[in-house]
Amino acid sequence: AEAQGVDAVIAEGYEAGGHNGADELPTFVLVPQVVDAVKIPVLAAGGIADARGLVAALALGAEGVQMGTRFMATHECAAHPRVKEALVRAGDTDTVISFKSLGSPARGLKTPATQRFIDMENAGASPQELREAGRGSQRLAALDGDMEAGALSCGQIVGMVTEVTGAAEVVRGIMEDVPRVLNGLE
Repeated sequence: AEAQGVDAVIAEGYEAGGHNGADELPTFVLVPQVVDAVKIPVLAAGGIADARGLVAALALGAEGVQMGTRFMATHECAAHPRVKEALVRAGDTDTVISFKSLGSPARGLKTPATQRFIDMENAGASPQELREAGRGSQRLAALDGDMEAGALSCGQIVGMVTEVTGAAEVVRGIMEDVPRVLNGLE
């Protein structure tokens, strides 16, 4: 990517929601290696939702972060209100990985749909059957709010999402908390 002229790269650890690496490298392992391998800026993703995560990412050599799950629970996000409620209620063990057998594992909130995908995989479903079962499931959850039939991508950090707020409040809260986190390191 760097040789092709990309301005920055996102190093996303296995804690992240959605499709993530089959190698299961967590953010703390992946980010420093990517930082050492490229000259362009690296953004850390996966398991980051507050000032502590930002400071940790910077300590690993990243120049910034990408946060998905935390911003799903904001007023500005187009996700259905039931999705935002589910994120706020979820704990740190309420995500699951499905589609490992396809070589493109996906982390999402535990729902009846994600359990069905895992059950299908364990029963030896074909790649075609799995793809067909997953088709449209993200829309059912994210936009339609159907948490029974739908699958919702989200990261393990979901346990730290405790309220739906504005996106500006999330950013402001993180930036205002950075000095406290840094002072705690001294």
